Amino acid sequence: MFRRAAAFFVAALFLLSLCFVHQSTKADVGQYGEPEPLKVPAGTIKDHLSPEALYKIEHGIDGYGKKEEKDVSTTVIYYIFPFNRELSALHGGLPVYGSPEDIKENFDYSGRPGFKEDPNGAYWAVKNDQGIYVPAKPDTPGAVRGWFRYMGISDKGVPITEIRFPPDGDLSRILRFQFIT
Repeated sequence: MFRRAAAFFVAALFLLSLCFVHQSTKADVGQYGEPEPLKVPAGTIKDHLSPEALYKIEHGIDGYGKKEEKDVSTTVIYYIFPFNRELSALHGGLPVYGSPEDIKENFDYSGRPGFKEDPNGAYWAVKNDQGIYVPAKPDTPGAVRGWFRYMGISDKGVPITEIRFPPDGDLSRILRFQFIT
């Protein structure tokens, strides 16, 4: 009798758990609505944008765009950047707009490199004729994995640093020097 009651109790708990704990195995993309694109005053961000980003903005490609808003006496031009779901998910929900190819500092090697190779990197890039890494698809011949210095644009309208970008110098030497003096 006890076995039968225990079996019935276990079966009832199992069925009850199916009713209340059922969760979809597929993520509900857009459950809370599509994220709004980022609107940044052109004067704030233009100096940081690559020619590719400016081209996408001027021609309204892939969610990029340009909007003019007139005030009483002035006209303000805004650049529109799409929300980057992939990079946001990669960085634990941090809002990221645009992409690494939008930030010209990723391609200006005069001071510091904008891309560093790393087998665990999230981005794929290939060297161009000037020896500068540019974004590429994984199946591109010569493509390597690594990190760009900037991953896109933050919700504050400025370039956002890639936290996983390796340090520029030998960090152990820098730390050793600080403790010696």
